[in-house]
Formats: sequence, C-alpha cells, structure tokens
Amino acid sequence: MKHCLTLVMAVLLFTFSIHAQTVKWCIHPEYDDITYFGEDLFKCVDRSGKVQLINWDGKELLPVDADAVTDFVEGYTIVLQGSKIKGLLAETNGHSFQLVTGDYSITQYPFFSEGLLAVVNGEGKMGYMDAQGKIVIPCKYVEARPFKQGWASVEKKKKEVWYVNPQGREMRPDGFHGGKLTKGSSFNEYGEAVVANYQDYAIIGSKMQVKRKIKYTPELPVRSCDYSYAEKAGGDCYETGVFELEEDNRIESYSKNGVYGYRWNNSGEENGLPAQFNDAQPFFKGRAIVAKNGKYGVLELLEGEFVANWPKDLRVYPDGKSNLLRFSLEVPSSLDSKQVDLEFDEGNGNYEKSTPLSYEFRPNLSHGSNYCTLRGKATCEGLLLWDSSEDIKINRISIDIKRPTVTTEFADENDEQIVRAVVTNESNVSVSVEATLKVAGHTTPFKGMLKPKQSKELFVKVKVTESKQVPASVSVRVDGHACGDETSQVSLKI
Repeated sequence: MKHCLTLVMAVLLFTFSIHAQTVKWCIHPEYDDITYFGEDLFKCVDRSGKVQLINWDGKELLPVDADAVTDFVEGYTIVLQGSKIKGLLAETNGHSFQLVTGDYSITQYPFFSEGLLAVVNGEGKMGYMDAQGKIVIPCKYVEARPFKQGWASVEKKKKEVWYVNPQGREMRPDGFHGGKLTKGSSFNEYGEAVVANYQDYAIIGSKMQVKRKIKYTPELPVRSCDYSYAEKAGGDCYETGVFELEEDNRIESYSKNGVYGYRWNNSGEENGLPAQFNDAQPFFKGRAIVAKNGKYGVLELLEGEFVANWPKDLRVYPDGKSNLLRFSLEVPSSLDSKQVDLEFDEGNGNYEKSTPLSYEFRPNLSHGSNYCTLRGKATCEGLLLWDSSEDIKINRISIDIKRPTVTTEFADENDEQIVRAVVTNESNVSVSVEATLKVAGHTTPFKGMLKPKQSKELFVKVKVTESKQVPASVSVRVDGHACGDETSQVSLKI
C-alpha cells in the first residue's frame, strides 16, 4: 500500500511586508510535472519520466538517474531505477545521499521499518539493508517482511516461517507445534503477531510465547501493506512524512487572456507579476509552482520592485522635431541587473531590445495625436517581471511672432525712432526662448523663459538722419529649435 504525503493549506499570518516584490526562478521550467515532496523539497518529472528531487534553494539532490522515489518513511526515501535501488536520500542532514551498490530491488514493502529495509537480490533472495546501503541480514529468504517490535517475519522456504531480529538471530515459538509455522505475521504495536500451522492459528507475543489460540476465519485481521496483525485489517500501516504548507493569501493569481499572473496584496495587475503562466499555483513559504510554455518550474519570491522613470514633458516644435526624452528602469537589488533585458516601444507600436536600462531617444509620433504611448517590458531568464506603459501628453509648441513695426510715425525730438517686435508663447508649457531683433545694423537680443500665453516685446532704438525704408527682422529659437522669423520694411521718418 502506497501512502502519499499529506498537504495541508493554511493562511499565513502577517509576518513580513510584501508591498514591493519580484521573483526569480528557483527551478527553471524544464519539467512536465512538479509536486511538493516534504517541507522543503520538490519532486520534478521530465518528459522522459525521470525524477529529480530539488530543494527550495534550487539544488538537485539526486546524483543518479531515477525513475521513481518512495515516500519518506523513518526519514528516508528510496531512489529507484525501475525496481532497482540506486540510493537512499535522508530527510535530515542536508538531504545527504547514500549511493547503493549491488543488484538489489525493493519488495512489496518499499519503506524502512525500525531502521531496516527488506530487499531482494539478483537471485531472488531476500534480506535487509540499513540506511547506509549495507546488507546487514543476508539475502537468504524467500520472503522478508517489515520489522515490528524488534522482529521480522521471514520464510526460509515456502511455508517455513521464522522470526529474525536486527542482529540476524532466528527464532520460533516452540510452544506452538514445536515452532513449525506455515504462516506468521509481523508484530503490531501491542507486541502481538498471528501465526499458523496450516489451519491451526494462535496469537504470540514478542518473546515468542503463545498467548491464545484463535479460530480460522476467511479474512484474518492481517494488513497486506505491512503484514502486521491488527484488530482491523484497514488503517495506516506506517507513518509517512506528513507536512504542512501555509498558503500566503496576500498573493493571489489572476487570469488575463487565458494565462495567469500574480498580484501582491490584492492590488492591481500593475503591482504584480504580469500574466504569462499556463498554471499558477499558490505561494507557500515564498515559493510557487508554475507552468510556462507548457513546462513546470518554481518561482522564488524576492524583495524589491521595478521603478520606471518615464519622461514627463514631450514637446513637438514648429520644425517638426521633438525634444530628447530620457527613460530609465530601476531594477530590484535582489536581481542581477546585468541579467535583465529591456524591450521598449518608443511610440510606434514596435518593441525593440535595449541593452542599457537607461537611455535617450526621440519618440515616433503619430500625426495629429495628442498623446504618445510608451511601453516597456523587462525579462530575466525568460520571466516577464515588468510590463507597463505610459501615455505622455504631447505639448505642441506654438510661438507667435509679430513682425517688426515702428511705434511712432516720425522720429522724436532726439531724432530717434523705436522699432518693436513681439514674441508670444501660445503653448501650454513654459519654454526657453532666444529671440533677436535686427534693424539697420542695430540688434536687441533676448534670452529667457516665457510662461504659457506670456509675451515678450523687443525694442530697437534707431537714430534717424533721413526718411527711408530699412529692413527689420526678428528670429526666434525655442529650447534650441528654430521656430521661424519675420521680416518687414519699416519706415523711418524725420
């Protein structure tokens, strides 16, 4: 009878904060199936059916190819190739592995009992192996059953039952048919076993004394799983490693477009792990079994979060060019930033890989659009850890330039006449303006900030010696971009 480990799910108490989290692979997605195997082990099965046990630090524990492993009983699991025993793995001491040499297979009792394991050699004879992989009771029996109360029921040949102790001493209850037994069960927890000489039955004690005779029944209360005498033939034959895993209910999975992701603290998708998994099981002790692209792996929860520094001020100037934007992505310190790959969409709907996590660019803008959508994805070892976007409002820079004109029809009493030009920021953002008014060799510059809807007047005072027409011009640059110029002929009059 094979007993599986019991998995108990409970709510984890609030013991640490998970406001800012990310993950990495504890076990890469290379397996067709992964299940919990004890408090800190995973049982992983690849496409060929081979089994590997991996601890919660991602370390493989089996140095041999294995087709199966048994449940932990008395602190040991048996590693098998077919029915052949290849090794023994301890539940404690760092999961130490003991290689088993020689041709030995498991019997119908694939578990340690009182420190010994019933095995069968290549010639079909049975004996007992200890936890170091050594044969301590020679393989000379046709049947060997589990140890109970310091004794095991064995058969030297069919219908010749003896009892053997861990030192290999063989005994029989001489007070029952002179010790000639055709049947003999293992002892139960009360130190009793049932024995028979053909159809004559009795209960014996662990000192080989006859305690009482019993009548034959078609269903003797002997459990097939460990062959021990019991008042009821059902029930557990041995204790497996029962363990409890506490589910962290502050991390929940969600579904999007047929795949799954995780949210931290019941927050939105933007504060979690992007949907990408075919299967997303609950987190226990900072680990979760997931399937990605049809293969299973294990996630490990880490502290820290990705912080995107999106550009805020996107401007399009009259010359059609935009300002240079800066983007950077801060990676959690728990991850190696050199292993993080960034894909970025600069506004044209296409992702392109970017090795640096901080760079400058000019976005691709749709004609007439009021917003530019930037998108970013960060992956590490095939895990999509961050996926976000930002709508950047486009500020179209508009500068109104009033062509130069004289402020009066005639020069004043000092024979001077003033030429005026006006530059107005019609944008919704403040801009850095450089403007120059030139009239007949005279120049007035301006350099400064103009707030939204703010105007700046430029004046040139010209000495008038005769009435004439002279050229005047005003040129403007905004944030280093040429925004145009205006020219005119102004009349200077005495």
